Amino acid sequence: MLMTSQGDPARTQEGKEHLTSAIMGLLFVLLAIGILQTIVKTLIVN
Repeated sequence: MLMTSQGDPARTQEGKEHLTSAIMGLLFVLLAIGILQTIVKTLIVN
């Protein structure tokens, strides 16, 4: 959306929001994986 907005401010803003949401979603997934790996390692060691 950001690349095809053709300078339209509304579409540019919408594209930025989509990009921000995608990055936040990716960070959330990575954080969840890290937390689960920590929990599993803790349970296996004990």
